Amino acid sequence: MVATLIIDSEGVRGAFDMFDVRSLDDKGAVLSGPLFLEVGEHLRLRLDGHKDKIEVEARVQSVVPAEDTMTIVFLKPEPKLKSLLASL
Repeated sequence: MVATLIIDSEGVRGAFDMFDVRSLDDKGAVLSGPLFLEVGEHLRLRLDGHKDKIEVEARVQSVVPAEDTMTIVFLKPEPKLKSLLASL
């Protein structure tokens, strides 16, 4: 599964398919990719499942460069997340 970073701030807009989802549950995800964000940074992601596509707001909880991973936690419950998890 791919996580797409959504940017819409200060004149910068875009959607960047930057992260692979290593694990995902109803609380957050572990992502890997070419770029890591700062711990505490807020972000918006689009998660594409087999049937569902959702956007979630999240915060970076930890970054482990040695493992090329970044852990995020979801900030707001997303009703479609359960459906997305079930489709995986």
